[in-house]
Amino acid sequence: MIYNIHYDISAIVIYALILYCIFSKKDLRKMQNKMFLVIILTSLATTIFDIISAYTNSYSEKYSMLILYLMNFIYLFLHNAIPILFCIYVAMVSGIIYKNSKRFLALISIPFVISIINFIINPFFDCVFYINDKLEYIHGPLMTWIHISAFFYIVVSIVFMVKNISAISTNKVTGVIFFSMGAIISLFIQLAYPKLLIELFVQSLALFGILITIENEDEVSSGIKNVYNKQAFLNENAILLGNKIDYNVITIKFTNYKYYSAILGAIVMNDVRTDIARWLCSINKKVKTYDCENGAFSIIMKRTSKEEAFAIAENIKEKFSKDWIYNDINVAFNTQICFINIPDDVSEMDKFLSMFDAEYSKNDNKVSFIYGEQLKFLQRELEVEKAIQRALDNKSFRVFYQPIWDKKTEKIHSAEALVRLFDEKLGNIPPDEFIPIAERNGKIIQIGEYVFEEVCRMFSDNNIQSYGIEFIEVNLSMVQCMHRNLAEKFDEILKKYNISSSYINLEITESAAANSPEMFLNTMEQLKELGFTFSMDDYGTGYSNFSYMFDLDFDIIKLDKSILWNSDKNERAKIILNNTVKMLKEMGLQIVMEGVETEVQKDYVIGLGCDYLQGYYFSRPVERVKFIEYCEQYNG
Repeated sequence: MIYNIHYDISAIVIYALILYCIFSKKDLRKMQNKMFLVIILTSLATTIFDIISAYTNSYSEKYSMLILYLMNFIYLFLHNAIPILFCIYVAMVSGIIYKNSKRFLALISIPFVISIINFIINPFFDCVFYINDKLEYIHGPLMTWIHISAFFYIVVSIVFMVKNISAISTNKVTGVIFFSMGAIISLFIQLAYPKLLIELFVQSLALFGILITIENEDEVSSGIKNVYNKQAFLNENAILLGNKIDYNVITIKFTNYKYYSAILGAIVMNDVRTDIARWLCSINKKVKTYDCENGAFSIIMKRTSKEEAFAIAENIKEKFSKDWIYNDINVAFNTQICFINIPDDVSEMDKFLSMFDAEYSKNDNKVSFIYGEQLKFLQRELEVEKAIQRALDNKSFRVFYQPIWDKKTEKIHSAEALVRLFDEKLGNIPPDEFIPIAERNGKIIQIGEYVFEEVCRMFSDNNIQSYGIEFIEVNLSMVQCMHRNLAEKFDEILKKYNISSSYINLEITESAAANSPEMFLNTMEQLKELGFTFSMDDYGTGYSNFSYMFDLDFDIIKLDKSILWNSDKNERAKIILNNTVKMLKEMGLQIVMEGVETEVQKDYVIGLGCDYLQGYYFSRPVERVKFIEYCEQYNG
């Protein structure tokens, strides 16, 4: 039988091209990459011996039986090894192999070991193939097992990818399916037309496809040798978490990185970044380093104990407790290091991402080192974020009202609307916990609109003006002020409930007004045109810059309760309170004193000249029905 070796020759050309592409990029060398290289070299050797065995079989009269047997044996043995090598490769890509590598390799090797045994006993029993007296190459009865074994490994490879499809990119899944389908189709073609020798050619095309899809590292390369980018970091964690692998992660963030970028310039900082990345790579051969952009790096350690990984984190902490020196330039980074043990500290991808993205609390040390129990507040933040979203979806936020007492009429004059969150899973979540989180993730805009609409609904449904209530104070966050359509949105809600804007007084904290006076002034003017009045909340909480008071047209100033409480026991605080009230009154502003809890405090602040009083002495914040009942009873 004369074989057509042209397809094999074409396959050799394709394998040569693949090898050129592999060796032209030496910067990234994962175990996955090395296994792919082994597959290519094995496939190339298989193709070469396929040509040799085809030639010797075609002209068998020129060669001895030993040569014929040996060439066919080597070809079949190498060919039989490719499916298991590919299966192990896919296990690496999908992350399956990291779960229990020794046990996995032992189980997955069983069909291959059986094939090896068949090859070993083949000289004695001619079970796989043999050379007959006419020097003809003949398949033995167990050649079918070789095909079954190859089919088994192809199916298992597909299963691995499908099992982890949520954590694996589409191009990787496509690459494996492309190879698998090519292998199966070419096998049937080869069996139908044995002279063509087309199987290894199709296989080479499929492997070239994998080179382009899976082995193309451009999308995960950071541009620094042996360092991957943020997307690669997220992909790797998705795979490892999805397979419930035990491993450790260290994140390093330089909080003043942008400052040094502005001072030293992008070119110098890029060199510093490269220098740091190279140092991180040199710490330990077991670590994999990722450049996560904007002065953030991460390290994944899959084959290290928790103790060894923690020691690496301590080494990094020690390194960055000193200035980073680059070309005689001292860079004093403020560094945040987070050590995460998985699954002890976190076992879900969304929780892990919250830890990765979180900004840790600042301290006086140059290096902040977060680990163990300290990570729990990050998980809590994620749970609170979910609770906020549940409350928005279910409209389950509660609005409470705290009465404000009028000195002139000695009756309840107004009230402050306060949002409360009670979650079925987490229970009561205090405002000082969920509001800052809502401000960071932007949900405060929806919460603010919800509270505003609830207040309008209360006016519409209950006619609370008849109880002596002139207006309700609604808190306005700085994030809401950044929303360009805020005035338009509030106007829509007012018209929906046929409510006058004079019934709503908008509160904004002193800190927000001081931090962004220009932005707030623009929003304030739009809302003032609609008829809203404004209060400054928490006045006196530490801002010494009074320039914003000249431009912002507040109607009411609410003095923070801490000033009153400190004046009870500190003479200087009392002097500050007295002079603050005097100054504000001379400016023609109305004053609300917060935190009044005793009759002594009440009499004192009345004597100072405060117009309105708010605090537990009169009432705690209560729900709408109880607030109306309270007003009806107190105001008569």
